Amino acid sequence: MIAIYQHCSHLPFEHSFHIDHHLGRFHEDARNAVYCPNKWYVGQHGFKSDISGKEEGVAFFTNPEKYASNEKIPNKCILYRANPAFRKDCVHFLHFGNNIGANGIDISIEAAAQMKNPARAFNYWWGFVSREAYESGRIPALYHPEVTLDELKECLPDVEWIAIDSAGSVEDIEEQAK
Repeated sequence: MIAIYQHCSHLPFEHSFHIDHHLGRFHEDARNAVYCPNKWYVGQHGFKSDISGKEEGVAFFTNPEKYASNEKIPNKCILYRANPAFRKDCVHFLHFGNNIGANGIDISIEAAAQMKNPARAFNYWWGFVSREAYESGRIPALYHPEVTLDELKECLPDVEWIAIDSAGSVEDIEEQAK
């Protein structure tokens, strides 16, 4: 329980965030030993949702074994250096992470950029973002004005990095990202 408390207390909770999402990220981290049966034994009683406000019926969730996969996640990531104004229009094909701060930078990347030895922090970020991007059909992307391509290649040598430095349009960025 201490590890869960520490995990949740070090993450931002914005209006659209939900505790279930943060707990999900905790479970995805291989450093946390979490047991999950292959069949759910309990469901959720009907209630009025505090998220959507809708009346929800009794729910039993999809069994975890349906989501188990041995598929290899592609090891490609975009280092985004193009026009910052285009970034918001690229989220349908690029995934910058789910913990974006007010400055438009993923909080894990912001923290890593301040570290003397950021390899572990970049690896932590990559573990989440690569899976999230894969599951959403997008390409992982990193944006930070001070993080260099050489630094990323050193910290994440197994990742194929594609630097996009300039583009005249969102379509140009999408073409370069392929």
